[in-house]
Amino acid sequence: MNSNIKIPIKNIYYMLAYAWNIWNIIDEDNQKEIFGDEKFDNIYNVMGYILNIFLEKLIKRGFYRGYITLEEDLSVLKGKINFSESIKRNTINYKKLVCSYNILSNDILFNQIIKSTLNKLINYENIDNDIKEKLIKLNHYFIKIKNINVNNRTFRSLKYNKNNMHYKIIINICKFIHKNLLINKNSSEYSFIDFNEEKRMHILYEKFVLNFYKIYFFNNKNIKVKNKTIKWNINDNKYIPIMKTDIMIYNKEKCLIIDTKFYKNILIKNNDKVSLRSSHLYQMFSYMSNVNNYHKRFKTVKGVLLYPLCNDNINKEYKINDKYFAVNTIDLNSDFNIIKDKLLYIIENYFSANT
Repeated sequence: MNSNIKIPIKNIYYMLAYAWNIWNIIDEDNQKEIFGDEKFDNIYNVMGYILNIFLEKLIKRGFYRGYITLEEDLSVLKGKINFSESIKRNTINYKKLVCSYNILSNDILFNQIIKSTLNKLINYENIDNDIKEKLIKLNHYFIKIKNINVNNRTFRSLKYNKNNMHYKIIINICKFIHKNLLINKNSSEYSFIDFNEEKRMHILYEKFVLNFYKIYFFNNKNIKVKNKTIKWNINDNKYIPIMKTDIMIYNKEKCLIIDTKFYKNILIKNNDKVSLRSSHLYQMFSYMSNVNNYHKRFKTVKGVLLYPLCNDNINKEYKINDKYFAVNTIDLNSDFNIIKDKLLYIIENYFSANT
């Protein structure tokens, strides 16, 4: 994370829980005591820290087990006889047959993914030493688990049920790490794919806000929450970029478009004038100007540029012609209940108004 945007570990955990659609398993009161006010300067230490906490809980609870198939040369029949293999191996001369049978085991894909992830994090040179030491201790519990190569297909092979749902946040962390981690071809060390940290946090921030509103309005039949594509009011769409909103919340009469921005500085200085970023304003104005090409029914349309509170604290509303838009900040360093209240206020203030 950018050095100027410090977010407590517990708040990142809550954001991940909403972004990954596992909000229903979080216990905010309990997690506050577990996480405290820890803060880290990069997201990989965050992932290692959270992974350590949930793996400690997993070990106390016990690994999820599943049936795996073993094949052995046995003198006593067990399971199914593999006649073709028995003939090929000539086991009959030794008074044995090749038998295939199922056993209940910890050595299943869920635990294999975790082991692979632990090994990668432990070998990542920029993980803090105290976190690395904790991960090394946890890795001892996976000694009997097979080492596997993990790719995107591996995660698609997983099947969740009520007995293994507690693995979901752990597996999501593993997926994030594997997606962004590469092995150095000249050594056994790993390095994360080079990307802008603010961009990665922006993705998390956007998904958190979107899913927070989706969950809040889930049982509300009158209000919809989506990230919609808006059609340009243009005669030819060839070579015209797609205009897709981060978040669109609407009913039969009102539409609120929220664009999340993760920047340490909301304001910029240009020719001695301090102002909002013009590109953000142009983008929002385009959304607001074209949204009724998709939905002709909206009587009022409002846009919100939503930033994390950092160097600039701005909560201001503007009117351009007949359109309203606001610039709001969310303090991600505050208590999570305050964050939720602010997000809800933005919505309720608009939809409860008479305009």
